[in-house]
Amino acid sequence: MRDPVKSAPHQPSRHTVLRWADAQAAPWKNGGGLTSTLLTGPAGSPSDAFDWRISIAGIRRSGDFSAFDGVERVFTLVEGDPVALTIDGTEQAVPLLAPLTFSGASDVSCALMSGPARALNVMTREGRCRAEVSVLLIDGRRQLTCTRGRENLLLPLPSEVGVTTSGGCTQSLGRFDLLRVHGDWALLEPRGAQSMLLIEIAPIG
Repeated sequence: MRDPVKSAPHQPSRHTVLRWADAQAAPWKNGGGLTSTLLTGPAGSPSDAFDWRISIAGIRRSGDFSAFDGVERVFTLVEGDPVALTIDGTEQAVPLLAPLTFSGASDVSCALMSGPARALNVMTREGRCRAEVSVLLIDGRRQLTCTRGRENLLLPLPSEVGVTTSGGCTQSLGRFDLLRVHGDWALLEPRGAQSMLLIEIAPIG
């Protein structure tokens, strides 16, 4: 998405809302924790055959991450205190809302610095698509325009946001709800200052 936008043509829009309250938690691939999958592409793809996957993991103790060969990961801490990730032997602190990209095949362990945390994970199949996660700081009405030919998704963090799409559909999004937008633009109307994540997934080739 590009920002700001002064005007945009009105065209029909489709959208999908995935409610955090409806997400089902499942064990990590290595059994070390739980993750809630919000959306996969293509729709209904099994855990080992997706082109892309968006999920939120609860990290309650230090330990290893599952390996995903042939997958690129974007890890974004969305709740809790900073964590320390050791990736292929190199340790680095990861603060809140600082997207970090690394290979799913890497040897990764996570150390909690104080207490439990949550992280958004966006995974993409190498050679098929690539993801970019951006942090939006919003204080008042803001209009974003979609980049054609890619997935455009929005996820609010602390509080409720009203969203109107170019097709005239209006949705109220709560914390960790995911909106998949198809159309020209989305108008965001937060209740006070708000942080959101913009997830863009583009095909390769």
